[in-house]
Amino acid sequence: MASNHVLQCLALAALLLAPCPQVYSIPLFGGKQPASSFSHTQFHQDAAPSKIKFRDLNFIQLTDVHSWLSGHAHEPKDEAGYPDVLAFVQHLQNKAEAEGKDLFLFNSGDIVDGTGLSDATKVRGVLITPIIQQMPFAALTSGNHELYHDSTITNIAQSGFVEHWNGHYLTANIHNATTGKLIGNPYTLITGKMGTKLLVMGFLYNMQNSCEAVTVTPVQKALQEPWFDEAMEDADGVDAIVVLVHMDAKDPLIQSIISAIRAKDATSSIVFLAGHTHIRDFHTFDERCVSMESGKYLDTVGFISCDLPSSATDGMMCDHTFVTPHVPTFMEYTKTTADTFDTPESKKMRGDIAVLRSKLGLDEVIGCSPETYLPFAPLDDPKSMWSLYIYHVLPTVLYPDAKEAVFVAGTGALRYQIFQGQVHLDDTYVVSPFKDIYMVAHLKGSVVAPLVKLLLNTQQNPLTARSSDKQLTEWEFPWVSSVAPENIKADVLYELIYVEFDGETVAEKFEKVTGGELVSEPYKSADFDSRNVWEMYVRKQWPCKEVPPV
Repeated sequence: MASNHVLQCLALAALLLAPCPQVYSIPLFGGKQPASSFSHTQFHQDAAPSKIKFRDLNFIQLTDVHSWLSGHAHEPKDEAGYPDVLAFVQHLQNKAEAEGKDLFLFNSGDIVDGTGLSDATKVRGVLITPIIQQMPFAALTSGNHELYHDSTITNIAQSGFVEHWNGHYLTANIHNATTGKLIGNPYTLITGKMGTKLLVMGFLYNMQNSCEAVTVTPVQKALQEPWFDEAMEDADGVDAIVVLVHMDAKDPLIQSIISAIRAKDATSSIVFLAGHTHIRDFHTFDERCVSMESGKYLDTVGFISCDLPSSATDGMMCDHTFVTPHVPTFMEYTKTTADTFDTPESKKMRGDIAVLRSKLGLDEVIGCSPETYLPFAPLDDPKSMWSLYIYHVLPTVLYPDAKEAVFVAGTGALRYQIFQGQVHLDDTYVVSPFKDIYMVAHLKGSVVAPLVKLLLNTQQNPLTARSSDKQLTEWEFPWVSSVAPENIKADVLYELIYVEFDGETVAEKFEKVTGGELVSEPYKSADFDSRNVWEMYVRKQWPCKEVPPV
């Protein structure tokens, strides 16, 4: 009788319409798996439009958009993109001003790494920063993804992007490694048209693996620098303090910031606008301090409004709404129609994005998927993207002739699902935007087996992980291997293959196993990376069936 792993592979192969590779028919290995798969449309229902009520403080937040400026092409046709969000914000700002209220738009970071709009160019984000500059952000901060490549943050710092925001690009703990100067400003003071006064600061979590162009100062240390005392002195007379933080809405670092503020001003009203973990979340720290995080990939527009304390003993009363970007929903909130919703600015942005997509060829149909594949599906599920990747994509494209190979990977590499039907070039960036090169180490099985076992039990370090998506961390599935440790033969020479980003962790575990230094080299050539292997596979294995003429 065939073993379970062979049967699983054969079943998956039938669905993929491709032969099951005999050498790689060992099941994937990982930790616990979720009971159900995820789609961004599974969020709880949005509040009714009547819940958008303007108060003393009114903020809209975007975070972790990761260049999804075009919205979600494979999902409902009215899914909104950046131009629609722009029109939505403009209409709401007009409504707020008509009521004598200010409405501020903020961005909590991670503008790159997610679609071809930012990642199909040599310098990530170089073509989308001019589009982002068309948004009326009152202030922005940086996420970790702006800091993985020298060229990305150099473009942000030197192309005019930072200057465009007139001191409102806030990076209190991100410094130029050469000059020691902050990339942006640590804080700013903002006064709205209707007179609302805010002190706004911006922080990144204590990131430990940024590119060489920058240094990230621990938040606790940044709070002890002279600028913080100056900021709190300048805060005299403001209505509230807003802190843009690229970290979890409940991160302990937020409490450090609260404590530093409270030491200077015990009664200030504080709103944290968080990010990084890709969820919708809201948290109350005390009667005058709250935090909110608004999703990922332009799947959420967060709105928070607060009534300020009316006396020394009162608290701050806040309400929040998470709006799923959807054009009819936007029209309902803003009391507009198909004829009146778009604005001159949103029309211009829509045209700019269309030109950019055409220039990059992102809408080219490169194949047709026989199934919808999910990055968080259980590993034995026919819809598992990880099973597809390791059983088929890599053996077909990267190492078709290898006899003894083991592939290991951290599971933050695959970012989004593939939908059944047409696959566009952009989808390959959406699935795997990082363009990591593959590395190989030639090792005996007696070393590979304990090394793989260690990796499979490695928990994600939130200070160095590229993805801190709550779904991933709660999945407890941080690493996969194409071969189970017990099936690795001690006396056989293997090719241990992994992506460059995972190299530091692989080398660390290798040292624990052997006491020595891992020797590795690029696998094949730079013609193969973690993005284009998907394109090669789809073009070769998933041709679209021609529609017969009517």
